[in-house]
Amino acid sequence: MEKVDAAGRLAVVGYCNAYPELVKGKSLQNIILKAKVNDNVLLYQIKGISNVVIKVDFSEKQNVEVTARDFLMDVVFKN
Repeated sequence: MEKVDAAGRLAVVGYCNAYPELVKGKSLQNIILKAKVNDNVLLYQIKGISNVVIKVDFSEKQNVEVTARDFLMDVVFKN
């Protein structure tokens, strides 16, 4: 899981580099793993930006799909 989480965090950093409003996401310390949907799909949030959820999908071999959703309200994950 640690290798997948590390790869997911790097994918989020790469995604955030393309969007100036996600500047906090350029730092690995600000990226928080919030949920593991299954073995290949992880959900992340950026510290201080709680209305954006970033999905990292490792389902396809040698391909990572990163998508983000911007919600009108803050999204809170419960343990």
